[in-house]
Amino acid sequence: GKDIRYVMDYVKDMEADLLSSDNKRVFITHSGCDKAIVDTVRDYLTSLNHFEEILETNAGAVVSSHCGPGTLGVLFIAK
Repeated sequence: GKDIRYVMDYVKDMEADLLSSDNKRVFITHSGCDKAIVDTVRDYLTSLNHFEEILETNAGAVVSSHCGPGTLGVLFIAK
């Protein structure tokens, strides 16, 4: 739906940064996102054929309380 489109626009906007990042691992961190959204982001990151490991984590209390439910971030180490 609409939420997946917005999230994927956000993730695709980072593609150049993702592909130039350290390829060891990337994190999908969220605060209660719908499984379909997380799976779509994971599928996209997998399709880049860049990362050795894709990990899903839950956002902590500070991020969750400030950003609210449904927040998603993609975390990686820039080179």
